[in-house]
Amino acid sequence: MGAIDFPFNRVWKLKNVANFVEFFTLCWNMP
Repeated sequence: MGAIDFPFNRVWKLKNVANFVEFFTLCWNMP
């Protein structure tokens, strides 16, 4: 894992978590 890959990897993981939370909230709000 290089110095350039680390920040990108972290951002990608954060984006993944954000997408999961958004999807979960969408499903939770569905009647």
